[in-house]
Amino acid sequence: MKYESLQAPVITDPVLLSYVGLRIVLVHEVLSINKAVTTAVGLSGIDGRLFTARPSPNSAQLGFVGDIASVDPNFLHPLIENNHIPVIASVAADEEGQSYNNNADTAAGELSMALEAEKLILLTNVPGILDDKDDLGSWLR
Repeated sequence: MKYESLQAPVITDPVLLSYVGLRIVLVHEVLSINKAVTTAVGLSGIDGRLFTARPSPNSAQLGFVGDIASVDPNFLHPLIENNHIPVIASVAADEEGQSYNNNADTAAGELSMALEAEKLILLTNVPGILDDKDDLGSWLR
């Protein structure tokens, strides 16, 4: 979302898909689509304990960076069924209430599995998704 020219399609395309009957859930740190549709609902992973986090192995060096430990999407179902578009920030808390910043792509993948989604679409400005982040040849296709 650092390129302003890409913001409008990223906002309008999910809205268009929702108008044709697809049920959309967006996971993003800062995206707000309320400019395009009034049925968007901004949430974080902390809301309804949607995501529970645990500190990542590098949390001591990086600060409060976490990994998704569990997902409970039950409170999202009524929103989705009533044609709202949840827009979810990937921040989440651990069992003690400590907040952690979590990778939005990972959170989206975990949430799509918990929702038993038919499709997961990742929008990114990198060349692809790597099976091993240290191996540029490990693109998932």
